[in-house]
Amino acid sequence: DEASGAPVADYWGTTNGTATGTTVVAGQYSNARNFNGTSDWVDLGINKIGPLINGASQVTASLWIKPSAWPAVSGRKRAFSVNIDDVAGPSGVLVSLYNDAGTIKAEFNGRSVVTDAVQTSRITYTGALNEWHHLAAVYNFASDTITPYLDGTPGTPTSVAFANTTYTQGAFSADWNDSIGITRTTSNVDYFSGAIDDVRI
Repeated sequence: DEASGAPVADYWGTTNGTATGTTVVAGQYSNARNFNGTSDWVDLGINKIGPLINGASQVTASLWIKPSAWPAVSGRKRAFSVNIDDVAGPSGVLVSLYNDAGTIKAEFNGRSVVTDAVQTSRITYTGALNEWHHLAAVYNFASDTITPYLDGTPGTPTSVAFANTTYTQGAFSADWNDSIGITRTTSNVDYFSGAIDDVRI
């Protein structure tokens, strides 16, 4: 809810972020950050969120988005990314917009442990550009499901194959940051276009 500047404060004070670029705009609740789709992102730090959810049998990720452009066909625009480790394909919790042959979907990826293949759930995104909509997903590691939500309405739970019954954070030695508005590994990829507000996990 900051009115200006690079600091992006966490309500609980545990994972404060630093914005590169972005502009402050009116949000769904108070202020939000707008991302230009080419260089803007918020750095949440290295190995910050994973330890907070380590050992959880269920994790919920949620946020408000107001996209200004869709991803290209078969492409993605990343809204929120939590890395489980610093190896190839490290996403532990990942929220994106995905263009599935012209149909825009909210996509939720996750792992219970770094050795998992990425597990995926999608729900058709029925919102238009430049409108606020709420995305959420419940990752149930104990029951091997991911349940997607759009504007509070659940989609069909997706049966997945988590190896562990709890979220198991790995070790870190590289700069694969948790982030808003991109996926961060050894570089920044899949920039989000539009505004993001009230990210929670």
